[in-house]
Amino acid sequence: MHDTTRSPSTLPWALVILAAVLIVFLPILDNDFVNWGDQAELTGNPHYRGLSIGRLAWMFTTIHMGHYQPLSWITFAIDYKLWGLNPRGYHLTSLLLHAACAVAVFVLIRRLLQPGGTTANANSPAVNLSALFGALLFALHPLRVESVAWATERRGPLSGLLYVLAVWFYLRYVDARRQAHDKHGALRLPAGSASAARNAYWSAVLCFLGSLLSKEFGVSLPIVLLVLDAYPLRRLHARAGRMLPRLRRLLLEKLPFILLAAVWSLIAMASSRQSNVTVPLESLGIASRIVLVFCNLVYTLQKIVWPVDLSPIYELRLPFDPTASRQLLCVAGVIAGTILLVVLRRQGPALLAVWVCLVVILLPVLGLFQTGRQFAADRYTYLPMIGLCALAAAACRRVLAIAASQSKTAPYLLVIILSVVLLYPLGRATRQQCGVWKNSETLWQHALRIDPDSAVANANAGLVQYQLGHTAEAIELTRTSLLINPRNAEACNNLGALLAETGRIREAVGFWEQALEINPDYIEARHNLATALVELGRLDEAIRMWERILERRPADARARAGIEQARVSMRE
Repeated sequence: MHDTTRSPSTLPWALVILAAVLIVFLPILDNDFVNWGDQAELTGNPHYRGLSIGRLAWMFTTIHMGHYQPLSWITFAIDYKLWGLNPRGYHLTSLLLHAACAVAVFVLIRRLLQPGGTTANANSPAVNLSALFGALLFALHPLRVESVAWATERRGPLSGLLYVLAVWFYLRYVDARRQAHDKHGALRLPAGSASAARNAYWSAVLCFLGSLLSKEFGVSLPIVLLVLDAYPLRRLHARAGRMLPRLRRLLLEKLPFILLAAVWSLIAMASSRQSNVTVPLESLGIASRIVLVFCNLVYTLQKIVWPVDLSPIYELRLPFDPTASRQLLCVAGVIAGTILLVVLRRQGPALLAVWVCLVVILLPVLGLFQTGRQFAADRYTYLPMIGLCALAAAACRRVLAIAASQSKTAPYLLVIILSVVLLYPLGRATRQQCGVWKNSETLWQHALRIDPDSAVANANAGLVQYQLGHTAEAIELTRTSLLINPRNAEACNNLGALLAETGRIREAVGFWEQALEINPDYIEARHNLATALVELGRLDEAIRMWERILERRPADARARAGIEQARVSMRE
């Protein structure tokens, strides 16, 4: 007799997922690094290049470019040892990590499709095909391109993989605990059986720690686990008067996860302050931030459902009017939709559970704690979309079950139709989007086609033109950027450098001073200004500039050399 309780096989399905991901994302192996963080984090950063004690210490003690990501740095160090600064190797690692994450999503969805954690029908074609559909929907969606094709965003697939594994181990823990204990919590099997639950639990904690060490984005996990406790695990169901004691036990069970999430939330706040990208309240008030949360949710869902005009930057326009009709419509839509899901929670508990998980995971980047000029980003959907893909897999499972009742071949025909109608167009759009990230020029040309009034896109396109030797075009693009956003210190510094190169030193000084007024800690702008002041004969001012640099960076060789040269000139 066929054994339906054995552990389900994963390898054939994993190979299908790997093949699909490689076919769709293969063009990224020919992509270059881009001037969107890659220079600051990879090509211009010597600190991660190796696994010596000193470099490992830097990885684990440094917040760099607004991120604390020691585990991601270790993967970059391995890449450097294997490939040097050849971008092909870095992209290959990111691609393989994404494929691994997609396989983990498949295994997770397959478990979620099993009522009560049983493996009785885990080997059925309907369950595996439905899980495969959900995993491919996640893996091949065009919103994945930014996380996979952008070398710097390696942290997304890595942290995502470990986050998914943490959830899967948690489900294993719950299953093992139910098998080892009776309904009152008393041990009913030998202690060795209960140890499987402990091993799964601490494996979940360890994976969660690894996810946080890769990227801070996963701090939502404790709440996501509580949502899973409610549905589909139904661990919160209790008689009247027993709900609060059960909730307390579940919260106590989550204590290691909660403590890790709290520590990394503090690290994330410190990272934002260190990178000087937090938007102050005077620029974006509380009411605006609250409304922005609703608008971002609608925008994110829109991009998930209709992934067109994807860009590396969706720029937040300030001032933001929270009373505009479009904004108020978003607020009304989200509130009405949430109320509807609550009302229908008994008929469709999965819908409410997925919606709560999506909101909770996205909450740190929805605008309430606004950082940077973007109000949304494709990479932010990496984790939130997993729940939606699990929901799509559950719907597919139900449809396949109905089809199977009509004909034995109907489910297979249905899978082929779904693949052709949905997965093939998504994969084709994703492959096309990979070409957008081919190099800095293609990236920012694409961004400007989508939003010609983006200050960030104009500034970065100007930098590309400068690197190509097109100084006049670079000046025009950078000026356009500053007309849109005069508070962009980097654009001020770049325009100063461009003007200085054309001999307009006095005009350049004004833009470097403007950059330092925006960001007094902008070392490069201070160096540029000091050098220009020497050329203008204002040696005392130049020395004071370099002395300010030495206050922050006592070992700065350029500042020391500049001061010495200026003093020699003064004596002459």
